[in-house]
Amino acid sequence: MKLIRLATLVLPCALLFANSACVIHSEGGFAFAQGRELAERHETLPLDLAAGETLRVELLYGDISVRVAEGEAPHVDAHWHANADDKKTAEAVLARYKLELLRGAGSLSVRSVGEALEVKSGLGTNRLAAGVDLTLVVPSKVSLEARTSSGDLSAAGALAFCKLDSSYGDLAARGIRGDTKLATSSGAVDVEDIEAQSLEVESQYGDLRANHVKAATLRLTTSSGSVNARNLAGDLIVKSSYGDLSIENSSGAVEAATSSGDISFSSQSAARRKLVTSYGDISASVGGGELEARTSSGDVKIECSDGSVNAESNYGDVSIRGRLSCVQAATSSGSMSVQASAGSTAAAPWRLFTNYGDVSLGLPGDFSCELSASAKSGEIASDFTGESDKRHTTLKSTLGSGGNAVEVKSGSGDVSIKRGAGSDRKI
Repeated sequence: MKLIRLATLVLPCALLFANSACVIHSEGGFAFAQGRELAERHETLPLDLAAGETLRVELLYGDISVRVAEGEAPHVDAHWHANADDKKTAEAVLARYKLELLRGAGSLSVRSVGEALEVKSGLGTNRLAAGVDLTLVVPSKVSLEARTSSGDLSAAGALAFCKLDSSYGDLAARGIRGDTKLATSSGAVDVEDIEAQSLEVESQYGDLRANHVKAATLRLTTSSGSVNARNLAGDLIVKSSYGDLSIENSSGAVEAATSSGDISFSSQSAARRKLVTSYGDISASVGGGELEARTSSGDVKIECSDGSVNAESNYGDVSIRGRLSCVQAATSSGSMSVQASAGSTAAAPWRLFTNYGDVSLGLPGDFSCELSASAKSGEIASDFTGESDKRHTTLKSTLGSGGNAVEVKSGSGDVSIKRGAGSDRKI
């Protein structure tokens, strides 16, 4: 961080905690300009901090990095920096600031204290403040709360709890072994190797990345940014207003939604998944369980090794392939292809419908159901015999031993129903 030249308007940064803790507080305000000359100072202070205690850190301007290191004495390394039009003034600004350590009951606070230097200029009076970047080394099982208004935050190691908050900066957490909460107004967030009851990650404007996370509940939210999540264990909620979602190998229930963006999902475990986008394509490869995929405008492509599928697009094609137990599929304007592989059953009623488009259905030879098909403005071609009207626009047939209904409809388009052939073809 560099020294900031501040206008006469000063916005003090107040830190309020229930208990005393390791807090870093820096006075500052509106960034007006930066001087040409830089003054720097490095210092290292010991931290009176033990496992099971709480460390709290706050800065107005500066980066905060915390890491767990067993066998290494807890300490904080501070890199101070100040800018001014000349070296002497920059050093004078730097001399006004220092770190203050405050002990509380089971907690430690570190904060920077000092007063900005007022300097006269042709534009009036400016206030020059120093910035500081901190690197803290702590024991394992410490609980961490860290905040900076402008700067990056990172934490690594077996912390018992981790909360990182930045108004303008990137966040990263790795190796945490407790509940983890990360929030930034503008910045990317990266988490990896987390084990906790809950993980909450949020950015207003930034991409999110999560890899190798195990938690009962996981929530990843960004207003404008993409989400990339891999190797997750636990129930997952992913939301973005404007961004693509990519999720791979998530073993729990999933709810993923974006207002504008594509969704890519892949996992072979059995669970319930709901994928929703207003404007974008959905591509999913799943194992057992239930899958719901909906887009207002875009294509839907699904491969399912064993389970039920509910897929819908208002404007786009729908393609479904795999060993299926139930299919509910609809598109207002687009073609539809459902290819059921060997072992598929009508464990519940199937319904395939498009207003404007052709429908292709492939069924294994031993499939059992009560089949009905209609093509209001088109023709039906079927490998299965049954009752049909003279214009071949309707069909009714009992397949195998009968059972639940399989209903196929096209408002404007042809219907093709094949036995075996093509049912295992890749989409």
